Amino acid sequence: MADTNLRNDKELPVIVRDEVHADHVLFIDADGNPVTDLDMFERFSCKIPNLNPDTPDRVEPDLVNEREFFEDDLPLLPGGGRIRIFGFKEPDGEPQFPAPTMRWVEGKIIHSIVHMKKNTHTIHHHGMDGTNFNDGVGHTGFEVSGSYTHQFKPRVAGTYLYHCHKNTVLHFEMGMYGFLIVDPPVEGAPFRDGGRGMVRRMNDIVPYDVEAMWAVDEFDTRWHRPINHLAGLACPFYNSSQVNAFVPTGDENVGLHDFRPDVFLVSGVASTGEPIADRRVAVQAAWGDTILIRLLNAGYTVQEYLFPDLTVEVVDVDGRPLGHEPEGTFSRPFTIAAGTPFRLTTARRYSMLVTPAEIGRHPFKVRFLHWITGREVGRLETFIDVL
Repeated sequence: MADTNLRNDKELPVIVRDEVHADHVLFIDADGNPVTDLDMFERFSCKIPNLNPDTPDRVEPDLVNEREFFEDDLPLLPGGGRIRIFGFKEPDGEPQFPAPTMRWVEGKIIHSIVHMKKNTHTIHHHGMDGTNFNDGVGHTGFEVSGSYTHQFKPRVAGTYLYHCHKNTVLHFEMGMYGFLIVDPPVEGAPFRDGGRGMVRRMNDIVPYDVEAMWAVDEFDTRWHRPINHLAGLACPFYNSSQVNAFVPTGDENVGLHDFRPDVFLVSGVASTGEPIADRRVAVQAAWGDTILIRLLNAGYTVQEYLFPDLTVEVVDVDGRPLGHEPEGTFSRPFTIAAGTPFRLTTARRYSMLVTPAEIGRHPFKVRFLHWITGREVGRLETFIDVL
């Protein structure tokens, strides 16, 4: 008999393959229509091509990035405890989290090469203007089982990110992301992470002295156990005999509907409850320096930020410089006054300029808010030291 039961604790429908009937809405199609056809659902969700094609219209690149998959236990927990991470690293490089920065230059030809040693994955260059072959979204293109070369010519400098776009809910949480920075086309670009550089401000290109790259994230450590890469996918649909069932019954529920963060981090450095002083996160600048802060919400909560005693200017939102033609007609940089909280949701970015007027320690505070209830689930703090 067809049935939809509600779990006692989470009130989630538990449907098994043989019990699907016409009243079960499996997903909403691009036109907003409910789809109840099981074969159509599986064609979209499960039968994604695994390919390693030649790059269309390939030309000689100006810059090349290579990334390969790794899975390892890294010492990222407070106190140095290890946690399972899926990630990207450079060939012959050491595993790290977040993944190494991709640093490109506006107007240059870029080759971003992905190598997969286990299962299939993708690299989505989030915010880039790319064709289906180069965008890295599996459901609209293909997943890579060996190697593939993405080709780009970035149109505008800004703060972006890259991440795996296969089974994204799990793989992004497990650590498969990193900053993607596009620098303006000036001498010295691409710039070194954390050092001096140039950034677009409206139609100008202005200097900064120090760069902070803050990827604010949270872990639900229950998710970071040895886990199948396909865990949580509905392929085959709701087959409770498969480990990858979406909402299977009993012990096979992999729990990706239930996110309870218990570790809070900035750029891979976990908070212990004290302000984060690690120099990979905390900024040290000289009086008079201009600091560029690249802020990324790399978590699943709504993040609320606060500079209690600094006023910052936002010059770039989600990789688009404000006041830069042709978008300049519709936008311009804006300031966030000291003591004013502001929020970003998942994958959103701000690039902010600040020149502190006072010597001393300037705090930066984050509150992590539940995405539905708005309840605070965690907080952390770091700082900018001006000497």
